[in-house]
Amino acid sequence: MARLAAQIKMEYMPTPEKIAVQLARWFVPGKMGVVRFADTSVGEGIALSLFAGDFSDRDGEHAIETIGIELSPFRADEAKDRLGVVLPCSFYQVAPYPGRWSNNSCSLVYNNPPYDFSEYRGPDGKLIRHERLFVTQATPKIVRGGHQVIIIPQHQLKDETLVRHLLGNFDRATVYRFPDGEFEQYGQVVIFAIGRRQYTPPKKEAIEAITALTDFDGSLITPLPEEPDFTVTVPRAPATYKFEYIPTDPAELVKAAAYVSAIKTPAYLRATYVRPVGANFSPVLPPKQGHM
Repeated sequence: MARLAAQIKMEYMPTPEKIAVQLARWFVPGKMGVVRFADTSVGEGIALSLFAGDFSDRDGEHAIETIGIELSPFRADEAKDRLGVVLPCSFYQVAPYPGRWSNNSCSLVYNNPPYDFSEYRGPDGKLIRHERLFVTQATPKIVRGGHQVIIIPQHQLKDETLVRHLLGNFDRATVYRFPDGEFEQYGQVVIFAIGRRQYTPPKKEAIEAITALTDFDGSLITPLPEEPDFTVTVPRAPATYKFEYIPTDPAELVKAAAYVSAIKTPAYLRATYVRPVGANFSPVLPPKQGHM
């Protein structure tokens, strides 16, 4: 029933507002420049706007930009009133394409993905979960030294491919569970993936230390504290980048095709020309006496 309810909501599990503000306090401003926060499943934009707002209150000197993607057109409209840029489309229509979303363009990615299986299959033929795909496809969008804040169900820590990706692409990955009173609802954990770097194969012991956290009911995972155990600097992002998607429905595609149709072009008219009856013509060979 829990999965059915999630699907009805399009796997929309918004971050509690209090937790969104708590998460922001782990990050402090760095060098002057643009700081860009992205949300892969932005919902109504509340969590990212609170996150960016708390960061801004403690900074005041950086130009802070917020961008997001939201599949639901209704929630996307709500988010547009709170954030800088919101694309009303699927994450998979943008993230895999650097021509639509530039790589190395964001200081931090806030990632609370859908909690379900995607339609994509791995080499073994099994369906891959959204949680893994959202995390792995968002990583290239982060600048070197940037961060990813990930909220997923505790049981997804058993995904060795996901854990290997985080430990290999970031300086460290620290796991907390939601505080008491929030954890019981969906069993969510927070992963701070800190300091994106060039991929380095992680050690087996490091992987097992995280995958083993699924063997318990959350009691051995430290609850997210009110005040951060540590803080990290948010790097600046490039001033220019690309983040766009032009939606097209079938009616728009038909309309666009009318402007690029081959019909009525000179080549088409020559190829389909039919000589009117009685019109003069020039024979291929000159007429001879026998033709008269």
